[in-house]
Amino acid sequence: MKRFYTLLILLLGLLNSLMAAVVNDINYDLDRTNKTAEVSGTNCVKQVVEIPGSIIVEGVSYKITSIGWNAFRECKELTSITIGSNVTKIGAWAFNDCSNLETITIPNSLTTLEHTLLKGCSINKVNYLGTMEEWLKADIRIPTSFDLYLNGVLQTNVNISSTDSIRKDAFRNCKSIKSVEISGSVTSIGLDAFYGCTALTSITIPNSVTFIDAGAFTNCSSLTKVNYLGSVDEWLDINFTYSNNNPTVYAN
Repeated sequence: MKRFYTLLILLLGLLNSLMAAVVNDINYDLDRTNKTAEVSGTNCVKQVVEIPGSIIVEGVSYKITSIGWNAFRECKELTSITIGSNVTKIGAWAFNDCSNLETITIPNSLTTLEHTLLKGCSINKVNYLGTMEEWLKADIRIPTSFDLYLNGVLQTNVNISSTDSIRKDAFRNCKSIKSVEISGSVTSIGLDAFYGCTALTSITIPNSVTFIDAGAFTNCSSLTKVNYLGSVDEWLDINFTYSNNNPTVYAN
């Protein structure tokens, strides 16, 4: 019996620490102990939604750190979403079937965004609020063809440095990139890294690259120039996994 009352007290304490609020037509679950908030839903009437870094409820500031499961699911009116600067986690199906959602702004606090979270959306513009180095470290995957912006600047000619590898899906489906110059610090190009970059016409690869994974340049239909900064022997020593990983397959 004593154990039962102990568990009951703990449960009541937990419930007392949680509360809900609505601010600017967005629903939040508040954690009064940690002073954090999670976006839990919306009335789906707005076309443009901006999630702030924090909200104030009853005079108390709550940092918005997550977006919950199904929070914006099937919000057909939604065309643009800005994710707040403190969000680090997004729950399953958060934006599924937002069929008119075209623009998403992502803060550098968010290090993971699975492509399944945007299933059924029409994303064609991604504005990432961070550096190219941070973009390459983050696991962000967009399922549709899109233009990439960094802090509002369209990315067309990309210089990749300050990293030793280009991650899986790093630029997959990115239609704005026209040229890529990779620095001498890079040793590998990941799975599907440039898959579907249909506007990519030229790429410079240093002799530090020793591995290019499957699909890295698949469907790069405009690629015509590959500039390799090394010898023929060094090029032949690169591990391409499969022959169609070799970018020269797509170059004219």
